[in-house]
Amino acid sequence: MLNNVLAQSRRPNIILILADDLGWNDVSFHGSNQIPTPNIDALAYNGIMLNSHYVPALCTPSRASLLTGKYPTSMGMQHLVILSAEPWGLPLEETLMPQHFKRQGYATHAIGKWHLGFYKKEYTPTYRGFDTHFGYWNGFQDYYAHTMHAGPLKGYDMRRGLDVDYSSEGLYSTDVFTQEAVNLIHNHNQTQGPMFLYVSHLAPHTGNPENPFQAPEEEILKHQHIADPERRVYAAMVTKLDESVGKIVEALKAADMLDNSIILFMADNGAPTYGIHSNRGSNWPLRGMKESPWEGGVRGAAALWSPLLQHTKRVSNQMMHMSDWLPTLYSAAGFNVSDLGHIDGMDMWSTLVHNTESPRTEIFHNYDEREIYSALVMGSWKFVEGSAQFGDYDEWYGETGRDENLRYDIDKVLDSDVNRALRSYLSEKNTTEAGDWNPITINTIYSMRESSLVTCEYPVFSPYGLITGNHTKAAGQVEDEAVVTSAIKLIQGASEAKEKILWELERIYRKYPFGDDTGENFKFTKEEEKRIGDLIESGNLRKSFKCDPIGAICLFNVLADPCERINLAEIFPKIKEIMEERLIELKKSVVKPLNQGNDPLSDPDLHNGTWANWGDTERDKISELLASLKDLLSERLLSFPLDTAVLSPGSSAGVEISKWCLWCLGVAAVILLMSAIRRMNPFGRDLKKKKTS
Repeated sequence: MLNNVLAQSRRPNIILILADDLGWNDVSFHGSNQIPTPNIDALAYNGIMLNSHYVPALCTPSRASLLTGKYPTSMGMQHLVILSAEPWGLPLEETLMPQHFKRQGYATHAIGKWHLGFYKKEYTPTYRGFDTHFGYWNGFQDYYAHTMHAGPLKGYDMRRGLDVDYSSEGLYSTDVFTQEAVNLIHNHNQTQGPMFLYVSHLAPHTGNPENPFQAPEEEILKHQHIADPERRVYAAMVTKLDESVGKIVEALKAADMLDNSIILFMADNGAPTYGIHSNRGSNWPLRGMKESPWEGGVRGAAALWSPLLQHTKRVSNQMMHMSDWLPTLYSAAGFNVSDLGHIDGMDMWSTLVHNTESPRTEIFHNYDEREIYSALVMGSWKFVEGSAQFGDYDEWYGETGRDENLRYDIDKVLDSDVNRALRSYLSEKNTTEAGDWNPITINTIYSMRESSLVTCEYPVFSPYGLITGNHTKAAGQVEDEAVVTSAIKLIQGASEAKEKILWELERIYRKYPFGDDTGENFKFTKEEEKRIGDLIESGNLRKSFKCDPIGAICLFNVLADPCERINLAEIFPKIKEIMEERLIELKKSVVKPLNQGNDPLSDPDLHNGTWANWGDTERDKISELLASLKDLLSERLLSFPLDTAVLSPGSSAGVEISKWCLWCLGVAAVILLMSAIRRMNPFGRDLKKKKTS
């Protein structure tokens, strides 16, 4: 028993901090000076900046992938999200990350957003492996009132386990969730085993449609340099998120838990700059945004820190997917990944610890048969067919944050809560253990920040008008068509231009080969050179580069072209064909989406003004009524001998049966009437009793 306790105490604590709808460009370690995130930056600079971290493009699919180690397409979770009134959830046959860790002796806690189903209690966090959950079941809530509005349906949504919790009403959600995390850390009994803590923040997702942008006024005032008033509030929301990361790391240091912890911060998907639940986040310079198959939707900001990592203070371009975290963290804790059964995720722990090549060479981003789009990555090549929202999210959006009048405040990073906690910890380690326990320096910060930048410069193509348009749609700066046409006319028939373009295309392939081709000595054949030359001379190369995935398949090399501006489908048809065949094969294993239509019984008015597990409450009541009616009918029916005498015309039994039938109809009418009245004004808002804080 004692040995078991000692073994458990040596298992690493695992802290996952998930940001909701955070833009790629809205952590300042990615190069923007507009919204400072000193705590998140310090975590990244002291650990590993995950620069090729891929995620599903929406909230529900992303969380499903994280907690199961599977692609959403493997579970029917790939189409949009679970809406409040829909009676479905993450399939109960799936074993979730907290269940695996709980089985191994971990104390498991969830805070904040769930969004994986709640219409029956079996779908809620404390029935899916978490010892405790404090937070909300829906996809978002008001930051202060903690209500969630889904069209005409409005209800309170804050829970402690299954119980409605009113104690935090009126308090800012980010602060409430942060304090809950700090309390759990301080109260954790380390001698009883390690902690698995999942902090799934609301921030910086918008609140209810009537008042989507919410932050404390004093935080908003810190961002007067941002012209857009909505983005100004968004920046304040991100600032509170950053502050939360600082307090959580500070609490781990105070509880002496840093020495044996893995801390992972990540975004669930890209920011929705425009459209549904727009928060004015920026994914610049990446293409697209939340819900889209483009890099702006599926490439998420992420950072990892742990004293167990041997190569830190670096930028990682090792390909990772959200589904990899279950096997990776399970392996990091010393458990056998084969325990997890068949999953899509890969164990990346050794790769991250030793800075070796990623075992992942493919990512099946999605196949949504309802929105009719799919996306696949093989190596550095990305295949996109169709698009979400009829192509409305296919452009380049968001502010650059590269204003020359703004500077990156390194002192804020060095003096952040995270850096002070880690610097203190590293100083202690430096005196007791050999190894690289040195704190970060100004040079470390400058070097890593520069290395993490996504650049989209096209020195060969741009002078010839082949790459057009500004990176930001918000600015409304698109190159004039006449200028482009003029530039193309200048190069038509120009052999020098043709040679440069062919050379650049060959260079892309040599640097980023595909399949069995080593790529080192790649040269276009004479036929290929002629075909591409004809495209150049006819002025159609620009049209070829332009990607309209709804009209045709698009192919990009996302290492050479991370902004997805150069469509190479016509240049490399063989690669397109191979990827198309692979996608057809992958589609065979796709589970059809599980989405359900709205259930009127979900209406919070039926549940004391709260979002509730209505599949248990309402159907239980209906079942009880039906069972009672069945019993009554059975009693009545059994009181009559059903023989020919009973059915004789004019017999006394026949009269009794007539009365009995009328009685049954009366009971049914009363039940229907009660149900109608109940739906018109069920319980009554005035009857809602709140628990006092």
